[in-house]
Amino acid sequence: MTDKFELTGRVAIVTGAAGGIGAEIVRAFAGRGANVLAVDLDEAAVAELAAGYGEEVAAHRADVTDFADITATV
Repeated sequence: MTDKFELTGRVAIVTGAAGGIGAEIVRAFAGRGANVLAVDLDEAAVAELAAGYGEEVAAHRADVTDFADITATV
């Protein structure tokens, strides 16, 4: 049976990735094989989170309330 939650080859952008639910989503997606862009205003926190995953997780600082920041992120 195929794993319904297998994410190998998928890309996810997780906002609010520096804490709480966002950080857990990053961990869960990366653990299932996704490449994750962890986005938050707290650049140091997302960099620390990403450091544990090698190339699978990249940290990015962006303000999701700023259209230009989101456009640049995507």
